[in-house]
Amino acid sequence: MNRANVVLTGYDETGHTRAAIASYNLHNCRLEPPIKMNAIETPSH
Repeated sequence: MNRANVVLTGYDETGHTRAAIASYNLHNCRLEPPIKMNAIETPSH
């Protein structure tokens, strides 16, 4: 669950949502909360 926090910060700082999601996928390899991913992409704009 801590990874989610890292992803949020990473995407926010770098601005690369795709890269953050890719890292999250690699670590979890099981998109359990797909809604969270959408939420991250929404404020990405």
